[in-house]
Amino acid sequence: MEFTETERIRQEPDVYSGPAFDQHRPRWITSFPKEGDEEVEGDVTFAAKDFPPGTRIIIQEPLCPKCRETYENCMVRNGSDSCDFDWKQWVDEMYS
Repeated sequence: MEFTETERIRQEPDVYSGPAFDQHRPRWITSFPKEGDEEVEGDVTFAAKDFPPGTRIIIQEPLCPKCRETYENCMVRNGSDSCDFDWKQWVDEMYS
């Protein structure tokens, strides 16, 4: 069976949130490649009834460039192998 991509959903934070425009606010951005790549911000909910059998949902998370762990695993490391990668700075540079 072949598959076709109909939507892309990515967590792209608003890096200019808050009263001083210096806070990060998580948000989902959905794009529809077959409809001119229109982008929509909003919550993501997947109701099984809205998709045909065989539909796949794929989540891909970035890996830390220093320790090669996901954000959650990178941030909970303890001891001498602690990672000092600055995720906030990375987000500021990536999404500003």
